[in-house]
This record gives sequence, structure tokens and C-alpha cells, in this order.
Amino acid sequence: MNRQEIKFINEKINKINLISRLKINEIYHPRIINSIYFDTSDLRFFNLSEEGITPRYKVRIRFYNNQKKINFEMKITENYFRKKIVYKKSIFKENFFNEFLNNNKINFKLFPKLLVTYNRTYFQSKYGRITFDTEIKYHQVNQKMQKVGKYFSDPTKVIEVKYNTKKYDKNEIINYIGLSETRNSKYCNGINMIYQKKYNFVS
Repeated sequence: MNRQEIKFINEKINKINLISRLKINEIYHPRIINSIYFDTSDLRFFNLSEEGITPRYKVRIRFYNNQKKINFEMKITENYFRKKIVYKKSIFKENFFNEFLNNNKINFKLFPKLLVTYNRTYFQSKYGRITFDTEIKYHQVNQKMQKVGKYFSDPTKVIEVKYNTKKYDKNEIINYIGLSETRNSKYCNGINMIYQKKYNFVS
């Protein structure tokens, strides 16, 4: 696989600023992304991600705006590439979810741990697609995937560039964006905020 992604974090930049500075075009209507992440009871996926160990996995279901259709998604990170597997379904069914896990060689029990919601705007640049995520919120969920308690609000704004590694040099893209590359995981951020209570609640 030749596609790779670079992430940047900046709390102050806004959409108008981004469009003007990078001379990019918005290509889709902005939408609200909702992702429910699954992990083992001892947060195995979280720990692998925090330690940067490969291969590592993220398992989630994702739905957009208020739509009922969902995606079953798995992201696999190896040393030199990332792979994303997506199955689209109209509703969540536990038997299909278990089959999805088995087909992708995940043979241990997973539980819903975290709901992440945010606004995403899509742009096209000369290097590839750019996404801009704002208004990030984290909710703890129970085994029925229902929200538990109050949510955590994350003030960071995330810019992500997906590019072809055969066509473009990574440093060229970093210079183009004009920010420092940052390793960032919304799942890990949310787990840290909720389960380790590093941040204050927002009502």
C-alpha cells in the first residue's frame, strides 16, 4: 500500500484560515462523525497504541450525522503501512460483528469503551485529501453502547493529510502545511481523559 497519513494539531487555526493559507478547495459537505471504539477488558489496543508497538489495531463502528447505517471498521498499523478494512451494514448485529472480528483474526472478547464525536470538513490539495476535525467530544459507553455520564471536550483541532508515498515526500508535505507533525489518536486521547481522569469534565 502506497497511501500514508500525516497528522497535525493546532488549537487556534480555523477553516477560513486553512483554506486561505493552503489554497485548498472544500470537496464535501461537513458532517458529524460518530465512532464507537472496542477494546479488551484490560485495554489491550489502547496500551499497544500508547507504546507504539506494531502490529496494533483499532476496532470501531462508525456512523455519520444522524444516519442509522453503520460501518464496521478495523485499522491495522504495521511498521511501514496502515491498512483499513470497512464493512457497511444497515444496523449493528452482534453476530455479524463477531464474524467480522473472526475473519480478521481477532480472537479475543471486545467490549464497547468509548464514543468519539466530531465535525469533519473535507478538502482537496495538490498532495491529496485533507481533513479538518473540530469540536471533538468523548463519551464513556456501557455494554449496550449507551452514553454514560458527562462528556469530555477536547479543544484540539486535527488536520490530516492522506498522500501517495510514491509521488510525494513526507517532508515536502510537512513544509506545505507549516506545522509540526504530531502523533495523535482520538481513541487514546479519549481513554486517557475518561479512564485516567487527566482532564476536567465539561457539562
